[in-house]
Amino acid sequence: MAYERDFSHIPVLDRNRKLLGYIDVAALKTKWEAGNSNPDDKVSQYMTKFKRTIGTPYTIITPSTPLAELEGFLQLNLFAIVTDWDRKFVLGVATPQDLEKFVSRRGF
Repeated sequence: MAYERDFSHIPVLDRNRKLLGYIDVAALKTKWEAGNSNPDDKVSQYMTKFKRTIGTPYTIITPSTPLAELEGFLQLNLFAIVTDWDRKFVLGVATPQDLEKFVSRRGF
């Protein structure tokens, strides 16, 4: 479903909505088509876990983050997880392609 809806990455959260990692949709599709996965497999088998280095700050991306800041972040990362300010909810995933489409539609 994610592939058909043009998602490139899906965030994975625990029951308390803590962000654990993500699934690369294209990689999962490749494994599925090769017969190397099945619907009974656990999500954790296909998830890339986020590694948090103690003392290393992370960038908070919210709907109010300036586009220039998001662009800079996306130059160094595959995607951005967009959250609310309190980081309690994942609101979406933004990719460089998403930003390009948004900017071209708005005429920036």
